[in-house]
Amino acid sequence: QSALSLRMRFDMPGSMGSGRGALVGLLVLLAAPSCFASDPVLGVQPQYRAQYERAAHPQGFKCLDGSLTIGWDRVNDEYCDCPDASDEPGTSACIDGKLYCRNRGHKPVILDSSFVNDGICDCCDGTDENNGRHQCPNTCMVLGASMREELSKQVAAAEQGVATRSKYIENAAQKKKEWEESKAKAEEEIAILKPVVAELQGKKKAAEKAAAKAKERKDAIKKAKEEAAKEDESAEGTIEDEESSTPTEEVPSDEQGETQQEETEEERGQRIAAHWTTNKEAAGDVAVEEESEEERGKRIAAQWTTNAEAAGDVPQQDSSSEEAAPEYDEVPEEEEEAVELEDDEYMPQKPADWDDEEDGEWEPPDEARVELVRKEYDEQNTKLTALERTKSDLDKKLGSDFGPSMAFLPLADKCLSAKVKQYTYEVCPYNKAAQKEGTASTSLGNWGGFKDGYSKMTFTGGQGCWNGPARSLTVTLVCGKEDALSKVEEPAKCEYTAELVTPSACSEEVLQELRARVAELEGAHDEL
Repeated sequence: QSALSLRMRFDMPGSMGSGRGALVGLLVLLAAPSCFASDPVLGVQPQYRAQYERAAHPQGFKCLDGSLTIGWDRVNDEYCDCPDASDEPGTSACIDGKLYCRNRGHKPVILDSSFVNDGICDCCDGTDENNGRHQCPNTCMVLGASMREELSKQVAAAEQGVATRSKYIENAAQKKKEWEESKAKAEEEIAILKPVVAELQGKKKAAEKAAAKAKERKDAIKKAKEEAAKEDESAEGTIEDEESSTPTEEVPSDEQGETQQEETEEERGQRIAAHWTTNKEAAGDVAVEEESEEERGKRIAAQWTTNAEAAGDVPQQDSSSEEAAPEYDEVPEEEEEAVELEDDEYMPQKPADWDDEEDGEWEPPDEARVELVRKEYDEQNTKLTALERTKSDLDKKLGSDFGPSMAFLPLADKCLSAKVKQYTYEVCPYNKAAQKEGTASTSLGNWGGFKDGYSKMTFTGGQGCWNGPARSLTVTLVCGKEDALSKVEEPAKCEYTAELVTPSACSEEVLQELRARVAELEGAHDEL
């Protein structure tokens, strides 16, 4: 069947010709040692090796898609039998075939079937040219020398990174304990301070209300005094006009020389009233049953003067006490319950240089008491606000995902940058990322968390692009001995990628994988 398939291929137009030329080509191939079926695992990828073991599958080879079982002599025979091309891993027979070059000493490569037996050495170990027509030297060890050196450096860096990560984890545990203790202390202080602030807020409002009312009363008294003064001036002018128009009575000469008692307001009112009315009762000359002479005089006097004492409305008292303002904290009886301040609480002290005799009786300004209460309220409220902010920050930290054993915690307080052309890229884990040029800054997104098992960091919702999506950044984490940002690129419009080397990404698994790769390369060198 192998010969038949070859014959059919050479009879195809464009192969080696037809007739005599085709026959010669066929004879050459038949005479050459058959290598197509000699190695059924040629070109097989490592993960599929078990399916190509003859001893384990004596009944034959089963296509990887399970569609067909064929004899082992039909594997790598240059004829495509399986729909998934799995029976020809080392030839070019199948259009969709793939050949795996192990390339021991260098890095493995997977080639499309079109590169197999094309006369060009694509694999450094020469497995892509396996039909005997073209010999390829094995150059993998030479090419892999630099790779082995780089891997050895990566192993050394990973060893340091693992040690540093262990310290990170130890410190993170202590840091978490400190956060929890600080949070508990903040909560305790908040519980104590909250009612104090609430009480001070009430007192501040009470003081402000009392000061406002005191100001209203003082303003009202001032206004009343101003109006009274105007009325006095108006009344005096009226009386003078009336006196000037009143007929004068001759007084005996002997009476003029005698000292007369000064006319009272009541007498003046009665005298003026007598000139302008025929009502003797109003002038005080005729008694009326219902009121006494004194009462009648006061009533008439009240019509011509603003002197409340003469009118009999209030008992006689000092004018200074009549005009004195109410005490600062005097509050109407119905409002006493709303005021929470004690009489002497937050009362400003009299200045040391104040002299009552020279400066008069000292009264605190209306706003002075309010300022004292407000100052203490502001101080305590500022403390409370700071404590609540501290607690909120601690809650956020304690609730953040810092990876396994909190290994990524040290990155929470860092910002790393990398220069690419005219731009500086800055990445702040657990916060934000930005692209900077001079003083301008463009957001590449805010912290979006980890993905792919803590192998990548994401930043999303950045500044929108013109006719494009919002900017975003995906950062691949690589094990290393120290933190460094590099390889910032924009593979798609407004979608950025970068690489962050950090001890936080190191682990024993990563270290063992690197060591295994180095051992594989060094093992290939020993075999050679």
